[in-house]
Amino acid sequence: MMSEVWIVQYAEKEATPGDPGLTPRGVGQADSVARHLKGRVFGGVVSSPLVRAKQTAQVIADERGYSVKIDGRLTERVNRVDSDQSLDEFLAEWERSTRERDYEPRGGTSSRVAGESFLQGCADAIRSAGDQDMVVVSHGGVTTDALCNLVSDEALLGHSVDILTDVFLTVPSQCYVLSATNGRSSE
Repeated sequence: MMSEVWIVQYAEKEATPGDPGLTPRGVGQADSVARHLKGRVFGGVVSSPLVRAKQTAQVIADERGYSVKIDGRLTERVNRVDSDQSLDEFLAEWERSTRERDYEPRGGTSSRVAGESFLQGCADAIRSAGDQDMVVVSHGGVTTDALCNLVSDEALLGHSVDILTDVFLTVPSQCYVLSATNGRSSE
């Protein structure tokens, strides 16, 4: 049997610089994801160390009485948390590291390396849970980096995502859940 990793992007965050937490709406979104996952069996919840992801993960974990495990490999390739970079500089670095997947942005790592780290974090999470399905709460950029490593840059960055239509589920919120099963539908 193949294990599944349910990849959840953090819920709506406060619009402040640094490492903001969730808005009240974001907490509701995370609760909606927790309810959506309620009938599924999984071995645990692993999160990026950033506050918005940890708070999203905690809402999901609380539904089951689980604790949240933190894994730094699930964070973005670069974050503007404690940086002296201007927003424009950060965005320029982000764009370049998206286009040039081996470029290392200031204070971060390349898209290709971030994607590989993310995939390794997911694999380790499954192994640590005795090959049970897992919920991983992370960020959109590094999830895309990982998918580009698995599929191709052109398929994802070129918005040709037909291959993913059978595994993406939109839940009643702004969070999206991806069941990564190497082609086996989760429904």
